[in-house]
Amino acid sequence: MGFKDRRSCPHLCRLASEYIRKCEGCEDDIYAFFENEPDADSLYVKLVEEFERCILSYFGFHWRHGDLMMSQVLTSETEPRRKLKQIVMAATSTWIPIKWNQKV
Repeated sequence: MGFKDRRSCPHLCRLASEYIRKCEGCEDDIYAFFENEPDADSLYVKLVEEFERCILSYFGFHWRHGDLMMSQVLTSETEPRRKLKQIVMAATSTWIPIKWNQKV
């Protein structure tokens, strides 16, 4: 998210981590984060949009390595790669509407 020290915003960093991994109930947790704010619905939408922008920016910046990363996470079943695979697949499942090897 761009924080030098994630300890400065631990709740926001936890929400971002849950959102990227698409943990069950992460949307409820994000909404609960804003429940005492007067414009909770709008803040929820803005934060989710910001999370999506961060994900897209990350992959946009590292796109030249995208094919290597995707092939690694799709073919490896070792424990560290399996966790990375779950994160990448969850993060990309909402915004990549085409198959990875499909020509555009």
